[in-house]
Amino acid sequence: MGNKTSMPDFNVNTIRNIGIIAHIDAGKTTLTERFLYYSGKTHHIGSVEDGTTVMDYLPEEQERGITIVAATATFQWIHNNKSHLLHLIDTPGHMDFTAEVERSLSVVDGAIVIFSATRGVEAQSEKVWHQSDKYKIPKVAFINKLDRDGSSFYTVLNEIREKFTNIRIIPLTIPIRLDNELIGIIDLVENQAVFYDGENNSEMNFLSIPTSQQEEVKRVRDEMISIVAELSAKIESAYLNDQPINSQTLKNEIRKYVLKGELCPVLAGSSKYNIGIQHLIEAAIDYLPTPIEHNNSIAINNDTGKVEHINIIEYYFTAVVFKLTITEHTELLYLKINSGSLTVNDEVKNSRTGKKYKIKRLLRIYSGKVNSIKEAFAGDIVGVIGPEETRTGDTLCCVSKSLMFENIIFPEPMVSIAIEPDTSRDKKRLEQCLKILAKEDPTIHFYKDPNTEQLILSGMGGLHLEVNIHRLQNEFQIALNYGEPRINYKESFSHKMDITGHFKKQIGPNLLEAEIDFSITPLPLDSDELHIIFDKRASIPNTWQTVIVKTFNDILQSGGNWSFPIHFVEIEVHGVRCHKEHTTEGALSGAVIDGVQQAIEQGTYILEPLMSLDVFTPDETYEPIKAYLLRHRAVVNSTDILPNGKHLTCLVPLKETLKLGKELPKVSTGRAAFTMKTHSFQVLPHHLIDKIKTL
Repeated sequence: MGNKTSMPDFNVNTIRNIGIIAHIDAGKTTLTERFLYYSGKTHHIGSVEDGTTVMDYLPEEQERGITIVAATATFQWIHNNKSHLLHLIDTPGHMDFTAEVERSLSVVDGAIVIFSATRGVEAQSEKVWHQSDKYKIPKVAFINKLDRDGSSFYTVLNEIREKFTNIRIIPLTIPIRLDNELIGIIDLVENQAVFYDGENNSEMNFLSIPTSQQEEVKRVRDEMISIVAELSAKIESAYLNDQPINSQTLKNEIRKYVLKGELCPVLAGSSKYNIGIQHLIEAAIDYLPTPIEHNNSIAINNDTGKVEHINIIEYYFTAVVFKLTITEHTELLYLKINSGSLTVNDEVKNSRTGKKYKIKRLLRIYSGKVNSIKEAFAGDIVGVIGPEETRTGDTLCCVSKSLMFENIIFPEPMVSIAIEPDTSRDKKRLEQCLKILAKEDPTIHFYKDPNTEQLILSGMGGLHLEVNIHRLQNEFQIALNYGEPRINYKESFSHKMDITGHFKKQIGPNLLEAEIDFSITPLPLDSDELHIIFDKRASIPNTWQTVIVKTFNDILQSGGNWSFPIHFVEIEVHGVRCHKEHTTEGALSGAVIDGVQQAIEQGTYILEPLMSLDVFTPDETYEPIKAYLLRHRAVVNSTDILPNGKHLTCLVPLKETLKLGKELPKVSTGRAAFTMKTHSFQVLPHHLIDKIKTL
């Protein structure tokens, strides 16, 4: 396992690692079920409504009809007489489970972004698009639910263009309607119509374009080619000289610029009625990258401290652990193999811990099930049964190397609740199970309140906490008592200040003393939350800088005047006055603590999380909904007219949204829907300070 691995018999070019991303209820899981059915992986089409899908395998998912954890499934697809291996990761669409999206995007090479033809670009769709941009992931878009009343392909297409102006958006298929019913699609690349027939619309009939749509097709296809011509000299030359462009040349040029992140193809269809599914799969194969084409793996060599660029095939084995699922007896590690190969009985090393262990089982993951395999190669996504010390983001590599890939950064929890077991005998087991939940999901935190001795469970939102409470009750069989969700407020300093922290204390025969000069500057509430910098003229030793940074982080996290963690500040350390015999690291920490306490006494204010809220409502319930939101401190930003109602966007404090899921249906008589995403923080109005409950 210490040697470099070459794989001449393994065709990594046939692998596609694809994330399915979208807003909740855009149809991700329904679409994925069709992929599995048409590939022959399943023999019936699972239904979200009936709780029979392969991908939503957890009881909680089947009960709620939503995706909670990212599920992986592998299947083969024959295209252009080649067998392709597709790893699909179906991600959650609800904002509370954004960590599942983040870790999935860290390992996929391409993404299919789904938009509802009746809702357009919703809040979470926009967020996951930008999340994928962070990882430079090429994308194909699918406008779904074109079977529904009020759906509009072109309205959504234009909205995608308006929202994502840094990339050119081109349609590759458009819908065919008869008496306002979706009956097929037109393939603009091949310039032909596709009609669906047979059981589950599994038979495709390729026919000439209906006369009624020929003018529309000519206009839209010409626009598509002109956009490609803006990028491709080859297409531009043919386009300007009115020369025919064969479909393969067009595909090749589209693919080239999709991989560069300059084009995003858009396809049309309906996952519910099985229209456009095969074209979407084959578009993913045609236009999204192979692991080699998206390979940008860079690792730090722990032995030398130098950066190494990883050659995906001719390199030592490396892999990143992007997900864990845990029972009380085993841990299943999800791996993306970044280079080399992995075989059963190989010995590997965890670069973070330095520990070595033997791979006893290598697994192909199929949602909640696994199948044993003997070998896996670069670009593959597989599972292994791992040791307890492993955690999300760890790098595994061959024992002769010590490489570490960049870790995944997860957001901090925003909502908390107090929990306790019904009986004292479950107290220790509850803490053990909380450790399992927190290890599986890095956005779940828990701690013991030092004042009340209560266990506090924190997560990304009310639904996130509710799901994990139910897991404790149902999966781990622990009877619980728990309170109402509470907001994780923060504090920041009210003004800029210059501080000198002092520490002087006699401990036995030793006098310990130190002084530190620093300034505190409040930062904008949409900026990085904490900066600690050192004046280069101060010449503070690196070991002392480490102590200073750690102490600042610890004391600010312990809270300000209202016991909430202090954020959104920049601290610049100007100098340290020390005494050769009397200044220790402990004395330096004491001086930092004294300085921060002085700053807190000069004034802090409370910050509350602010959410961006999108509400979709019929015209007749718009005014009652708007009035309700204004009573709950919302600031309305805009109202857009939709074919079947209005789309209202506003900013609203997170605390005011905790009961929105129950109260909005009452106000709208069940006809409105809303979506949310985190926005920023704002200063809590002074008159509300007495109303909040600190933990």
